[in-house]
Amino acid sequence: FQNHMFISLSGGVSTLKVSGIKNTIKGLGPQFSAGIGKWFSPSSGMRLSGTVGFSDTPAGSKNRYFKHIDLHADYMLNLNSVLWGYDEDRVFNLIGIAGVNLAGTKGVENSGKYAPGIGVGVQGSFRLNRSMDLFIEPRLNVYHKRYAGGCGLRGTDQLGELNLGLTYHTIDRAARPKNGFSNNHISDNLFMTSGVGLQMFLNKKNFENLSSLGPQASVSLGKWLTAYSGLRLVGTGGFFTNYLVPGDIKEGRLSHISVSGGLDYLWNITSTMDGYNPDRIFDFIASVGVNLAYTNNSDHKFQPGINAGIQGLWHVNDFFGLYIEPQVRMYGDKFIEGNLGFMQKDVLVGVNAGFHYRFVPYSKAANRSVFDKDDKRYFISGALGMGSLLVGNKDLVKNAGVEAKGSFGKWYTPLSAWRINGTILYKSKAQNKLPLHYAGLGMDYMMSLATLTKGYSSDHVIDVVPFMGVTAGLSRRNGEFQVVPGLDAGVQFKLRVASSVYLYAEPKVGVRTDTYDGIKQGKPDYVASMVGGLLYRFKMPTFQ
Repeated sequence: FQNHMFISLSGGVSTLKVSGIKNTIKGLGPQFSAGIGKWFSPSSGMRLSGTVGFSDTPAGSKNRYFKHIDLHADYMLNLNSVLWGYDEDRVFNLIGIAGVNLAGTKGVENSGKYAPGIGVGVQGSFRLNRSMDLFIEPRLNVYHKRYAGGCGLRGTDQLGELNLGLTYHTIDRAARPKNGFSNNHISDNLFMTSGVGLQMFLNKKNFENLSSLGPQASVSLGKWLTAYSGLRLVGTGGFFTNYLVPGDIKEGRLSHISVSGGLDYLWNITSTMDGYNPDRIFDFIASVGVNLAYTNNSDHKFQPGINAGIQGLWHVNDFFGLYIEPQVRMYGDKFIEGNLGFMQKDVLVGVNAGFHYRFVPYSKAANRSVFDKDDKRYFISGALGMGSLLVGNKDLVKNAGVEAKGSFGKWYTPLSAWRINGTILYKSKAQNKLPLHYAGLGMDYMMSLATLTKGYSSDHVIDVVPFMGVTAGLSRRNGEFQVVPGLDAGVQFKLRVASSVYLYAEPKVGVRTDTYDGIKQGKPDYVASMVGGLLYRFKMPTFQ
């Protein structure tokens, strides 16, 4: 069935037919479309597509802009193949299009409307290579008067479109490389990602303020079930600023901490179209899923939502890759104050970029045999950076203090290590406007992702080491000392610069008891830090 499938993406303009050609042209607005289809014969095919856009509303409408979402089910007729026969090397194809539509609109009236319709068009398609076409497609749609109030001919509505886009065709299965995908063990085809990026809550005011953008971090653990389909568990955390407009329940500016966890279905578009190839350099992956999110400063702190995204993944080598992934998350109204107005849903958009790690099936015996020959199992490290209370506003940096950290540890298996660390923190100005001194000791469990992805080796140039642990310390506030226990979690990024010397960066978040920051709030204090430094591996000397 995958033979002769195609995916199309396009952008263009559309306008409603109103009285007067000048007014019709003046009402042009942008739109974007995506579709998937299949050629069932050299001349006949089907395409399912969706379009979202906006343009000017007719005179007398309730709103300034006409928003529309259109779903199309089209029959496609390749006129070149009908007239001159099928030729897969043909540079240009002219394709006739006719189909049925279902649309949702808003703008003419305050409430949304749904309307059926039909559409006809023609597509001029230019072959760029074996898999890619460039096309231009004018189209005319005729809808029931519910679409825009019957402002067109004979009490109906007409929407004209002009789209320019790309079509991506599958490669015939006979021409694909042999499918070598193997999934014999539960640990086969596992992967992990870690990344950082930006997010924004969408409302009318936030578009005008770049400071509404906030940072976010994400991690995921997933598995490819087939060459084309997979699942992943995703966790995200960050904060953003929401500017409210007059008339909202709360006015002004609110800062939100946001945390979410979810499950995504993954579709490897590249493998679907071109066949499975473990040595492929680039993959194009779509995702859709469900999540449960939390945000503070909201009447509804927890809310389920749905999300969708597209990931571009570049494989640097057989276990390490780089990715960028724009994503949209949608929740019920009132999850966060304000919304887009024309759509009574709360929408968060964001983009993440980071690292992708492919795991090989872990062989305990093989890794242990190599590990037993390596006598440099101990390490010491020293780092300097900044630490602060974890808040969703500029005080995260404004009230940050200088943090110094030293550690001693040991790798006791190829995969796992423990370490004891000491931390000293000084803030000249804490939340209560008084200096804060903190000194603490902690113990962490650490795990090497380089070993998990490629097997144990003392020569790994890059390693990513997640950790979690317990800590306890003394905090001096207002001239008094307080005992402060807590929990920490973070990740260490290591780069080997000599045989036993590494540079590393280590972001971390943690939770402390209410005795940490000098303000009694009846709830735990949350902290964050970022340090960087040097790590040295060595063997413990023996004495006779």
